[in-house]
Amino acid sequence: MSEEMIDVLDTQGEKTGQILELKEVHRQGLWHRTAHIWVVTSKGNILFQQRSPILDVYPNCWDISASGHIRTGQTSLEGAIAETQEEIGLSLKPNSLEFLTTLQHESEHNQGTNINREFQDVYLVTQDVSLNELTILNTEVSNLQFIHWSKLRRLVDNHDQGFAPRGQEYQLLFSILQQRYP
Repeated sequence: MSEEMIDVLDTQGEKTGQILELKEVHRQGLWHRTAHIWVVTSKGNILFQQRSPILDVYPNCWDISASGHIRTGQTSLEGAIAETQEEIGLSLKPNSLEFLTTLQHESEHNQGTNINREFQDVYLVTQDVSLNELTILNTEVSNLQFIHWSKLRRLVDNHDQGFAPRGQEYQLLFSILQQRYP
């Protein structure tokens, strides 16, 4: 399988015209765009994926319903739809994704060999789906579960190490979901 080709961005999130393999983007710590898709049921349960133990970043941690890098030639919305289908087997229509915000995120992993500088486009999907309707991409996802947003808030407040650190993103979700599912 060929490596994903990614648009390099400047510090304002604009394309520079440079296109590199994902591995090189992370090696050099260049800015790029990702999509984070949070799937929530009509009762306020959030779908979480457990990241595969073979992944370099947050192995075995519970994380966003689906997420991924926006490839060259894709819009953020197209990438979000493709990643959700690829990782958890959920087909989405463009109008089912609610764009929430774009967050800037920087982190280093694997003793600085993976430098992540991302513009993360955050989407919310409200859809009642059951776990048996979904299929996971075994190379990236090892399990799925639903967690009610209020329970997640308690886990995050208690610094549960089983969840990927998404501080700013969790707070955004909590403020929205508390209004929608009190």
